[in-house]
Amino acid sequence: MIVHYFNPKSGLIALTPEDVDDLWFLRRFIKVDDLISSETSRVVKNDNQYARPNKGERIKVSIVLKVKDLKLNGELERLRISGIIIEASNEAIPKGAHHTLTITQGQRFSLKKEEFNINEIQLLQTLHNKDTRFIVVAMDRREAGIGVVRGTHLQIYATIKSGCGGKRYGEVIDINEFYNRVEEVIKSIYNEGQKVFIVGPGMIKKAFANHIKDSELKKVVKVIEGIDLAGEDGIYIALHSPNLRKAIENTKIARIMNLLDEVMRRIKIGDNRVSFTFNDTYNASKIGAIEALIVSSKILKTGVNEEDLMKMLDMVESYNGKSYLVDNSTDIGIQVSKLGGAVALLRFPIG
Repeated sequence: MIVHYFNPKSGLIALTPEDVDDLWFLRRFIKVDDLISSETSRVVKNDNQYARPNKGERIKVSIVLKVKDLKLNGELERLRISGIIIEASNEAIPKGAHHTLTITQGQRFSLKKEEFNINEIQLLQTLHNKDTRFIVVAMDRREAGIGVVRGTHLQIYATIKSGCGGKRYGEVIDINEFYNRVEEVIKSIYNEGQKVFIVGPGMIKKAFANHIKDSELKKVVKVIEGIDLAGEDGIYIALHSPNLRKAIENTKIARIMNLLDEVMRRIKIGDNRVSFTFNDTYNASKIGAIEALIVSSKILKTGVNEEDLMKMLDMVESYNGKSYLVDNSTDIGIQVSKLGGAVALLRFPIG
């Protein structure tokens, strides 16, 4: 999340969500009767006598909306905010009309609250402590897969082919040209402060790390041993590598992997301090039993009521528990989905 401006005394904040986790955060942060300002589009009817009836022109307009309802879509990729228009930049937009804003990743907006309560300020503090994102490059002589991890979301950006086929190592390729292409893609997605991890079989990863010309990239590149696949498959395997997990131990995805390891350990030995499925986890949250909760981004697709989900998250945190969202771009999220969409480590056994 990018916080452009924050003044708690005036109740004003300007934000830009960057990923699914941010939209999840906003669903809990924005409340009914808050005022939200953003650009949107709306159909304005044409009063011209020659205009076709019931037809209008869709125009871009800036509005201030008084929030009345919020909904996430099933994939948690969009936040729909419904309310009443208080102000509009175009006089053709009537005040008091109902409108729905759709907030997506990369869309800037401003929010006005009467005041920020303690829970909201604590939620905001989690933004400033947000984990460093990182880039994974899985490469050999034939190809390089490049992916970015943001929170728990993995995005595969590219798979670059060198032109060398199979095991025909006698084939002559311009390895420097291959390295240059890989470096250019990394530079195009790199943000200041990100780590770049190079994995893959053989010595090619070290040769590429030495080849990098960009001085800023050189500072953040780290070669990780022990992953013997390249390309997209190599990226997925790398996320489960003990060597990479040690290097990213302070990131959100590493913490969740450790929590899931503990869940599976407790299940294996018959330790009852664990719950899965939404209903069991919801009941555990009501009595303060949850120490850490992991929720799949697919959970709303299972028929879980969104308001009940938000209540569960609030109850967990009111008892000083931790909650995490995972999406299904990696098999970590898929594993949580298979366990019913909500998994928790408990402070004490229940039931």
